[in-house]
Amino acid sequence: MERKSVLDRLHTTRASQQSHPAWSALHLYLSGHEPAEDERVLRRTAISLSWIQAGAVLAALWVQAPDYDPLDRVALPLLAFLNLVVIVVLWQTRLSVRWTNLSSFFFAALYLLLAYDHQFRVFAPKWGVLSENTYWFAALNVAAYLIFPARLAGGFVRGIVGLVVLLSVWHLLIDPVATGQKQLIGSVAQFVIVLLVTALLQAHLGAIRDRMVSMRLAAHQDALTGIANRRAAEERLARLEQSRQTYTVVLFDIDHFKQVNDRYGHAVGDRVLRMVAQHAAQFVPPEGQLSRWGGEEFLMILPATPESKLRGHLDDLRGELSRLSFGDFEGITVCMGVAEARAGEPSAEVVQRADYAMYFAKHSGRNAVHFAQSSPDLSVAAHA
Repeated sequence: MERKSVLDRLHTTRASQQSHPAWSALHLYLSGHEPAEDERVLRRTAISLSWIQAGAVLAALWVQAPDYDPLDRVALPLLAFLNLVVIVVLWQTRLSVRWTNLSSFFFAALYLLLAYDHQFRVFAPKWGVLSENTYWFAALNVAAYLIFPARLAGGFVRGIVGLVVLLSVWHLLIDPVATGQKQLIGSVAQFVIVLLVTALLQAHLGAIRDRMVSMRLAAHQDALTGIANRRAAEERLARLEQSRQTYTVVLFDIDHFKQVNDRYGHAVGDRVLRMVAQHAAQFVPPEGQLSRWGGEEFLMILPATPESKLRGHLDDLRGELSRLSFGDFEGITVCMGVAEARAGEPSAEVVQRADYAMYFAKHSGRNAVHFAQSSPDLSVAAHA
């Protein structure tokens, strides 16, 4: 299946949301993925937060000892264990951080709702006010809009606030002790009102954040192929240069692409570009990046890879492209130039060496891969 353009995917997303409003936001969230660099940052953040949550739970148990609350005696150790499981899973596996975020949020919300229900039987009738753990509902609402897209976060928060209101009304109506305590009724009313106000404010801020994320995505994504654009690639290269990491770039373009447009039309030419992007993306690891560099040129940014291994992968990609066909058009050939960056080498020089190597491949008969020399001057000489 061809990679859809940004507009195609936007229309598909809207149609899905309209036809399945109950679960489409959750499905879209779990089926998506973060860019490799964002995934690493989110993974480290999730691990840090899990350590903090586990520490807070253990501190709460220490404060209560030896007179543990009946709910906390069971729920808090379980919550600490689940946080440790999340840490191990994120540290040892490639499971998407989205799944662990969803699990952590669900269990935190479940505990707070159980604790809220429980305090009407233990704490509130005795003291006439709500306990301090109700403060955490505001933090939970904020976390929802920081972790999830606004549409999904809004659904979660509405569900949590709705359950809080139902629990509040239920206990205040059926419990004669609570019904007669004006101070408790006032405490519950203020808590619910503050929860509703913070939920509305977060919904507004979440919608603004989503618009900013969409604008950022549009600014870094090629509208035709759906892959990263040149701006995104240049920013990635700049970060690699600043961090003095070694990496490999592969610059390639489609042979005789102008003839494809002239002979078959621009619609077929666009389809060729999308097909090349789709197949090339399958050869880029999660920590790499594929971008449309310009016109029919594409750029792969890869972890530093030995020439013997990389040549085999690129030959496999060229083989896949050569077998593609649709209508009267058959076979796509490409010329590839490869350059390995030295630590701290200006990224412009790395791409330039790959560019010279690509043109060397063109002048050598096309449909070929050429690896640049380690020195820019040697690459220039080879091109000359």
